[in-house]
Amino acid sequence: MPTPSEERAVVGGGTTWLVTRYADVREVLGDSERFSTRPGPGAEMPERLAALRPVVQDIIDERLDALAAAGPPADLCAGFAVPVTTSVIARLLGVPRGDRELFRAVAAAAFGSAGRAAPETGSRPLFDYVRRLLRERRAAPGEDVLSQLITSGVRSEQPLTEDEMVMMGGGLLISGLNTTATTLAQGMLALLEDPGELDRLRADPARVPEAVGALVRFFGGAAALTREVTRDTELGGKRVAAGDLVVVALQPADRGHDRGPAPFPGPDRPGLTRRPVGHFGLGPRHCVGQQTARLELDLALRTLLRRVPSLRLAVPLADIEFRADAPMVGPAALPVTWDEIGPAAGRR
Repeated sequence: MPTPSEERAVVGGGTTWLVTRYADVREVLGDSERFSTRPGPGAEMPERLAALRPVVQDIIDERLDALAAAGPPADLCAGFAVPVTTSVIARLLGVPRGDRELFRAVAAAAFGSAGRAAPETGSRPLFDYVRRLLRERRAAPGEDVLSQLITSGVRSEQPLTEDEMVMMGGGLLISGLNTTATTLAQGMLALLEDPGELDRLRADPARVPEAVGALVRFFGGAAALTREVTRDTELGGKRVAAGDLVVVALQPADRGHDRGPAPFPGPDRPGLTRRPVGHFGLGPRHCVGQQTARLELDLALRTLLRRVPSLRLAVPLADIEFRADAPMVGPAALPVTWDEIGPAAGRR
C-alpha cells in the first residue's frame, strides 16, 4: 500500500504526485529552485504590506466604531469579519470609493450572504467587474495590485495574460471573503470558548503572531498548492522527473498525524497560545493573499483584545450553527455581546 506522498497519476501525458507528509510538504514549499511556481510578475505583488498596515487598522477601527454605535449584540461574522476582509481587498485592488458598495454586492452575490461559493454563473459578475477594473488600470495605472501586475508584466519574460490577471484578482477577493473571514470567525470562536487562552493572549499580545499561525494551520489556508519539478530529483524516497507536477496537500500536513511526535500542541486542537511549527507561507514566494490574510488576522486579534476586553458569546456554544455546504466550514453567524468598546488607539 503506497504512503500518501507516493500516490501519483498521469495527467495530460505527465506525472502528478500527491504530497501529504509534513516533511515532504516543507521540502517542496521551501525549495523553489527544484519545485517551481510559474515565474512571472505575481511573485512581485506582495511588496506593499508595510503601507497597507495602517489602512487595515483604519478599516478594523471603523467597523468597531460602527458596532459600538449600534450597540450589542452583534454578529461578528456579518458585522465585522466579512466587512473588514472585503474592504481590505477592495483597497488592495484599487476599487474606487464610489464602487465600494457595488463591489460588496457583487461579492455577496458570488458567494451568498454567508460567504458560500455560488455556481459559476453567480461569480461571473465578480470576474467581469475585475476585468473592467483591469482595463481601466491599463489606461491609467495606479499603486494597486492590478496596476503592479500590469507594469511588472511589461518587464517579465512570461507576462500574465488578461485572463490570468482577472482570475488572480478574483481569487484575491475569494480568499478575503471566504478564507480570511472564516478563519477570523473560527479563531474568535475558539478563543471565546476557551477563556483561559483568551486571557493568556490578552496578557501577552506579543504572542498574537503565534496565535495567527495556529489559526492558519488549524482553520485556514488553501487545500493544496501545485509546483512543477524543474529537474530530476528525489522526494520522500521516490524519484520525480523534471516536468512532473507535485500537488502539495496543505491541510493533512498541517495536522501532522504522519510524523510521530508532533511539533504541534495536539494536531487536532488549535493551541492558540502555544508555539506551533507550521509551513503556511513557507518559501521565498508568498501569495499576496496569504500575507494580507496574516496581516488582517494579526491586527483584528490585537484590536479586538484591546478595544473590546469584555467580548463574549451572546448565545450558548451549542446554539451556534455552522455552514456545512461551503468551501471552508465555519460559523453561519457568531452572536457576541460586550459591555463597552473602547476608543481606537490615539483617541480618548
